[in-house]
Amino acid sequence: MKILKNPLLKLLVISCLFISCDKHNTSHLTTIKGNFQNKINNKTVSFCRFFDDNPEHYFFNYDSVIVNEKSFQKEFELRETGIITILGSTIIPKTKIICDPGAEINFFVSKDSLNRNQVIFKGKNAKGNTLFQTSSLRKVNYFAELIYKFKDLPSKLVIENTERIKDSLLKPFRKMKDNHEISPSFYDLVEKTSEASVLSAMFHIYGRIYGEVTRQNDKEILHYFFTKYDPFSDRYKRIDMLSRSVVSEYKCMLLLNGVLKSNMKPTENLVGLWDDKLKHNSMAPIEIQKVMKSLTIMVNRSFEVNNFQTDYSDYIMFKKYFPKSPYIEVFKEKYFSEDQIILNLKDNLKEVKPTSAIYTGSKNELKVIQIHEKNNIADLVRNQFPKKTVLVDMWATWCSPCIKEFTHKKELNSFLVENGVEMLYVSIDKEKSYEKWKSAVIEHDLVGNHFFATDNLTDFFPKGSGISKNITIPRYLLFDTNGNILDDNVPRPSSGKTEQKLLELLN
Repeated sequence: MKILKNPLLKLLVISCLFISCDKHNTSHLTTIKGNFQNKINNKTVSFCRFFDDNPEHYFFNYDSVIVNEKSFQKEFELRETGIITILGSTIIPKTKIICDPGAEINFFVSKDSLNRNQVIFKGKNAKGNTLFQTSSLRKVNYFAELIYKFKDLPSKLVIENTERIKDSLLKPFRKMKDNHEISPSFYDLVEKTSEASVLSAMFHIYGRIYGEVTRQNDKEILHYFFTKYDPFSDRYKRIDMLSRSVVSEYKCMLLLNGVLKSNMKPTENLVGLWDDKLKHNSMAPIEIQKVMKSLTIMVNRSFEVNNFQTDYSDYIMFKKYFPKSPYIEVFKEKYFSEDQIILNLKDNLKEVKPTSAIYTGSKNELKVIQIHEKNNIADLVRNQFPKKTVLVDMWATWCSPCIKEFTHKKELNSFLVENGVEMLYVSIDKEKSYEKWKSAVIEHDLVGNHFFATDNLTDFFPKGSGISKNITIPRYLLFDTNGNILDDNVPRPSSGKTEQKLLELLN
């Protein structure tokens, strides 16, 4: 069997993160204590975690602790039951630990008969954690192998046998719960994890490529399981984000290919979020799309699946549609800082046309911060300044009145910052004046965003806006947060009426 190759699945396979499921528990300090058979000094034990509100914890290898002689101790603040993964190393095998809030988890690392490291749990949920390490319920490939032998049977028998195997694998966990050897929330997490494994296994066996299913028998099987264990359902809202994203993508493929039916339509208000290859993801609810897109960006950057410019464009689009996502600052810090942008784009800059970039100006230099191919002001504002109000200053180096207005820039910029308005300087100099324009920006200390539009303004303004390509300058235009023109002739700063007019428009 071939597993579908896509960024989310790749991340799931290599990932060591799972999230919790019991939303009723309150925060408690959970302690993991590990002891080793042999003396070990200055070795690192690394953890992955995925259960709190800090988005940085969604990234790999976030937490670690140093082993002191034969032991280590690590504490986590848990609001709910979740899985913490210890990464495999020379001193400890990869270990997934289901943790309850406030619990103390103890284990001992020793050698087995083949001289391999093994983990022996003690204390609360010890039996459950021991079984969970080897259970096929959380290993999609193993689970798929168990049910693959039924693949050519009628749909009814496939469904019955799959449910029977899942229940048989859950049975020992259920018995532990009844005997109070594991907590109800521990069992709940195992059960939901098993249901996600069922969906993945079913798609691997019957989903073919990108959900293109032709046999009626296969359609009936997929319809049954993706309806019963619907990944869009709130039931799975608290399971790990990665597993839910993967099976949600599978459902999107099946919806797009008509295998599943839904009253939902692709979300037209997220235009451009997904490329043609991943357009099926637009079938998911918006909240799930937000998660799917953030994970796609993360895995693409982490493993350099795409070139930098492609991922940066995805990041800009993500910011446009999800401006309040905590991922934005994390992505900016880890992948898209100004230094990283300059470093990754510098090789392209020699070939970049002067009119295809947005610049940020400072006292002594002008840096490209984003490639923008379309010479259209409305498109530029919508895509490069998503959800922001933008004041555009149309000017040119040969325009003396324009230069005179720059003497008021300090007061104007202070007002714009206080009111959350972005400043964008747009030059309509001739293309041959490119170097002269760059020098003028630095000379006049025009800190902010710049676009070199040239004097070719044929398609620069929106159709029906009433603004001619023969526009006179200086000219100030105000755009709202949706990229629409609020005013195409804001008073000049020298008039003393600019701030009053802007306040009227903003309110």
